Amino acid sequence: MGVRLVRRAGRAYLGVAPSPMCLSILMSKQRYRITVTPIAADGRPGGSALEFEQRSSDNWMRTLEVFERQRGMCGDRCAALAVAIELLKSANAEPSEDRDLAQLRPHVDALLAAVAQLPAKR
Repeated sequence: MGVRLVRRAGRAYLGVAPSPMCLSILMSKQRYRITVTPIAADGRPGGSALEFEQRSSDNWMRTLEVFERQRGMCGDRCAALAVAIELLKSANAEPSEDRDLAQLRPHVDALLAAVAQLPAKR
């Protein structure tokens, strides 16, 4: 996927332009828009936001529900972990000719396997 700068309502965003190699991800049922906005000390948005879309064969809301129910997590930390895991799964599933990414794939697989093995909170 290629990244491009998108301007909307006076703000600059990084958008994702799909490459032909990502057709399997693009055919996925779920589509998500991720926005990261810096927050200034006074609580107001500060600086440019990062925004991109990600497709996935998984339902991220179910992942969040599982983390809340089975792991006893809640709030921003739970949402961040659920989104991070789903982004890693999606990125790992995309074919890549980038050698650095290919070298990371086994490590990401091991991390995702470790997360799946976490025991449910009682």
